[in-house]
Amino acid sequence: MTGRLDSTVSAYLLKKQGHRVLGISVMWTEGDLEKDLFSPWDLPDINGVKDICEHLDIPFYGVHGHDLFQANVAERLISARLSGEVFCFQSHMHMALIDVLIDKAEKLNADGIATGHYAKTTRNQTTGQYSLSMASDSKNDQSFMLAQLNQRQMEKLSFPLAEVRLEQVKKIEALFNFNLFPPKKRPLQLNSEKLVSYIEQNSADIFYKEGLVLNFREGHTLGDHEGVHHYRLGQNKVVLKGGIPIDSNLKIISIDAYKGNIFVDQPSELSVDTVVLTELKIDAKWDVSKPMVVFVQAGAESERCPAMMLLKNNKLAVLTYKDAFKDMIPLGEQLVIYERAGARAKVVASARVLKSGLMTDKGIEVIPKSLDDDDDDEKDEKKKNESNIQRNDYGF
Repeated sequence: MTGRLDSTVSAYLLKKQGHRVLGISVMWTEGDLEKDLFSPWDLPDINGVKDICEHLDIPFYGVHGHDLFQANVAERLISARLSGEVFCFQSHMHMALIDVLIDKAEKLNADGIATGHYAKTTRNQTTGQYSLSMASDSKNDQSFMLAQLNQRQMEKLSFPLAEVRLEQVKKIEALFNFNLFPPKKRPLQLNSEKLVSYIEQNSADIFYKEGLVLNFREGHTLGDHEGVHHYRLGQNKVVLKGGIPIDSNLKIISIDAYKGNIFVDQPSELSVDTVVLTELKIDAKWDVSKPMVVFVQAGAESERCPAMMLLKNNKLAVLTYKDAFKDMIPLGEQLVIYERAGARAKVVASARVLKSGLMTDKGIEVIPKSLDDDDDDEKDEKKKNESNIQRNDYGF
């Protein structure tokens, strides 16, 4: 229970269906900086949530999830930033929430848990395996954020809003004789100096590697920076040491956390047709012995693109896009693989990006070619042509 629209309507619908419902709220943060930085995930007012549960005539329980938040979310966020990778904060928060709810449900001898997410789980009657699919309301679908759910979690979990559209949810809200909290207003500020301060409070300064900001393609230095933890892959509007801005169109395409160098380039130079995936979680029903035609989503707001997925050992897989993805897919990004592009699609797998770029004769080129690389390629091509001419002169 968050005191907001979706969770309150979910509890209301479960009561109408005859279930005995218990309301559970999770408090995640401690300290002023943490509370401010992660405020979208914290309760606006726990007493207000308790009042809403009283209006619904359901028992209320408050749970503190700070230790789990620190171990499974905050520390991984900090590690990713210091390593020059991206981190899917929202997905990990959703997974932490499910873990807390399952733990509390077991202690209360509850049969299962329910949330206000827009997603759907189904069970194969033959194999007993569970699958995750999109909700009926595709505009508000949250299956991307829940794609890491495992079989144990899905067995315990239900989504009362799976078949309900947001417009219908708002009509149900109009029946209430009490007020709900407003929607969450702001996402995590990934470029915020508050996040930098939080990282510095929770890690050793040996990791704050200073270095240079370089234009990758043109090969020249743009200036110094104060530490890699101030920056993230995919960021534009980059600011140098001393608050000096560079061209706002330049995007961070690579971070060398060991040397402290940050590389920027024009987005128009970025393109991906091959991705190596790690930490793969895949639906048990899929035949992993042969390539699969799938639809890949890179980021919660991105469109799904057709691709071929080939599974390897050790939870690795290779994705080959049908058409090159015209942007970057950064190291550490979460990808979710669906069986099709349209509505009600089922989640096939989720994974983390280990490497991405364009497939060439030299392998996967992770970042765009520099001008020096272009010159080398031209020289190689010239030598090849000269060799062919010489062969033809001697009749080979």
